Amino acid sequence: MTVGFDRPSFYHEIDAAKKDIGSLHLVDILRKDYKEWTEQGDQKLGISSVVKPLSFLQAKAQNEADDVQSEDEESPFLAAIGDFAKDRSLDLYTIMTTYTSADEEFQRELFVWALTSKAASAAKRFVDAASEELGLEDWCEAQSVEKLSSSEGDKEFRKVWRQRNVEHSRKQVAPLLRHALR
Repeated sequence: MTVGFDRPSFYHEIDAAKKDIGSLHLVDILRKDYKEWTEQGDQKLGISSVVKPLSFLQAKAQNEADDVQSEDEESPFLAAIGDFAKDRSLDLYTIMTTYTSADEEFQRELFVWALTSKAASAAKRFVDAASEELGLEDWCEAQSVEKLSSSEGDKEFRKVWRQRNVEHSRKQVAPLLRHALR
């Protein structure tokens, strides 16, 4: 007796398992698919690829945060990813998300955080050079948009976009960021 192989069913099982990251801590989600490069001898770039939207990561950070937090502290999400970047001595940290929307449309988001003045200049060069190619448009989610995007003069740069040209994965985005750091 020959048992048939149901390729679509197998694919859906594997895909569901890959996207089942809810039980992981935020730091484990960020390191699960993480890559790092050093440019010009001292500029460190880190990129985490995540299979859920930023809103999922924000909710995860909120759930993991202490119950009591003063209003003037930064968001639990920014605190957590800031710690992640500082633990790795990163100058530029990026989170790329991929997910399927409720109407079954493949989506990408791109979060870029330059933690030094040199990296802030590089991040701005990246935006100027890559916005059109990547189809970057302002990210407008209800939760803390104003906190996620910030430009503090020349010292720091933080921005999040919806990436409309979804065919561009980390394989295309990383070289663009690396070039901007040179």
